[in-house]
Amino acid sequence: MISKAEKIHKQHRYPLAVIEAALALHINKEKTFRSIAETLNIHGVKVSHKTVYEWVQKFEGVAHFSKAKNHSDFQVEESLVKCNGQEVFMYRAVDKSKKTISVYLREKKNQAKAYSFFKEHLE
Repeated sequence: MISKAEKIHKQHRYPLAVIEAALALHINKEKTFRSIAETLNIHGVKVSHKTVYEWVQKFEGVAHFSKAKNHSDFQVEESLVKCNGQEVFMYRAVDKSKKTISVYLREKKNQAKAYSFFKEHLE
């Protein structure tokens, strides 16, 4: 049986965690689509504001995010994903309840660099 998350992942070029992070930025921080695209570009995700707009239109009613104010306590999870047809390492900063706070994509494996990146950008 294929889960709903797996169906969503197969329909999009980006990992589900990236879409989740973009939605969280739009819903929790009330950022514009262009600023979300710029933020994702900083994190290594090459995406246009139009794509972010389409994600919000498609998933905004389905997504539920808790408004967390302090991200000082997080863990970094690493996985190898295919993004735009290329395999990259995806690092996710997750809170205690395993909800995605932020994502970071890189071609080379370096968890220590990802942790320091999140530490710098989440405080």
